[in-house]
Amino acid sequence: MWMSLLLACPRAQPPAPPLGPDLFPTALHMLYVSDAMDLARSAILSGDRAEARRQLSWLANNAPSAEDLPPSLAPFAAIVRDQAARGAAAREPVEIAAALGEMATACGGCHAASGLGPIFAVELLPPGMSPEPHMERHRWAIDSMWEGLVSPDDELWRAGAMAFLEEPLPDTEPMFEASGAWTNALHALGTYGLELDDPDTRAALYGQLLGMCASCHEASGGGPMPPR
Repeated sequence: MWMSLLLACPRAQPPAPPLGPDLFPTALHMLYVSDAMDLARSAILSGDRAEARRQLSWLANNAPSAEDLPPSLAPFAAIVRDQAARGAAAREPVEIAAALGEMATACGGCHAASGLGPIFAVELLPPGMSPEPHMERHRWAIDSMWEGLVSPDDELWRAGAMAFLEEPLPDTEPMFEASGAWTNALHALGTYGLELDDPDTRAALYGQLLGMCASCHEASGGGPMPPR
């Protein structure tokens, strides 16, 4: 998994920190925004739709608005807030996941245009042949592709997509009956990400991948633990 060098923020969000001089978002304000996005993504992966919607609702009201930013960056802020509101109103995991994918790409566009944004450090791909490390590699890949969108960083995106080049879980595994179709499709779609260069197309694919993970976890009763 690729881990952010930014400090984690509290799970229970107080009011967002004030904006800086000339209304430009401060680093602290953006930490809260980044944390809410990560919590929404983790929540939908763990099957907690209500928590994902709660985080997205917070983002719809507290992420930088178009009025907070220079005209060159305003469109990105509008997309983030609009997609956060869309995700907060959604009922199905795939809809929430699609909104998150669009938000990530808008964040990446703003970071590229402003020359600002997060810095990510690398962890090794989890080794092992059993189902547990295999699923950890799925999470590693999903996280890396997310960070590739948000940075934006082509190498991070491609590293995540390349992680899906390995074979899916074999059909001899007990969990395969519930998740086999999902994991096969996930590997195929993830690998397809290597062919994509356009940020909007990548965002759409990421939404599909995230929604597929969430749907599989709900169907199989598995998945990552909810965030603390």
